[in-house]
Amino acid sequence: MRVGDEARPRHQGHEPGDPGPRRPDGPPRLAAGHDRADLAAPALPRLHVRLHLVRHGRPSVERHRPAHEWVLDPAHYDDVWTLRDRLPRHAAWYCSPEPRATETAQLLTDAGVGIVDGLREHVRDSTEWVEDLEDAVRDAFARPEVSVRAGWEPLAHCRARVVAAVEPILATHADEDVVLVGHGTAWTALAAVLGGTEPDLDRWARLTLPDVLVLDLA
Repeated sequence: MRVGDEARPRHQGHEPGDPGPRRPDGPPRLAAGHDRADLAAPALPRLHVRLHLVRHGRPSVERHRPAHEWVLDPAHYDDVWTLRDRLPRHAAWYCSPEPRATETAQLLTDAGVGIVDGLREHVRDSTEWVEDLEDAVRDAFARPEVSVRAGWEPLAHCRARVVAAVEPILATHADEDVVLVGHGTAWTALAAVLGGTEPDLDRWARLTLPDVLVLDLA
C-alpha cells in the first residue's frame, strides 16, 4: 500500500560520521498522552499492532548540503543489513521520503514500501552546521511551541505531522506488524505520544545509526 504525500520534504539537521567496514555493492531498488499541556497531541488509536520504528543508517556527511539530501554511506551498508534480523519477516512497510530513509528501507526489505511525506525528520531549514546538535534538540523538546534555531520548525509541529501520518497507517494495519523507517527525533516525539509519556531524550541520545525501537500497541 502506498500513502500519498502530505507535504514536500525540507531540510533536516546534521549527524556526525565515522569510519567503518566497506562494502562496494549498493542497495537494491525500492518497491514502491502527555501530562504537559504544551505537549498535547492527537491521540492515536490503540490497536493490536507491533510497531517497529527504524532509524536510518549512517549517512555520508556533506556539510555543504542540507542533511535531507544526504545519502547512506556505503561503508556502513553492513550495519543496515545486520538490522534485518531484528525486524519481522512479514510486515507493512512505510518510510520517510528522505534519501537516508528510503535507502535504508531498500537494504532492509524486498517488500513494497509506502513513501509517506509526513514521516520526514524534524524540519531544520538551514545548511548551517550545528555543533551542539544534542543541546539544540533537547531545547526543542523543552520548548516545543517555539523555533529554537533559525530555520527549525517548532517541535510541536513535527510531532503533530508525524502523528497525523501514522494514525491512518495504524488504522489500516490493525493486528499486523508495521515497520516505519525514518528519523530519531521524529520517532522520539511519536513514541512519547504513543506511550503517553515525556519524550525519552536519553534514549534518543543513545540511538545508533541504524537502530530500531519496538512498541507494542494494544
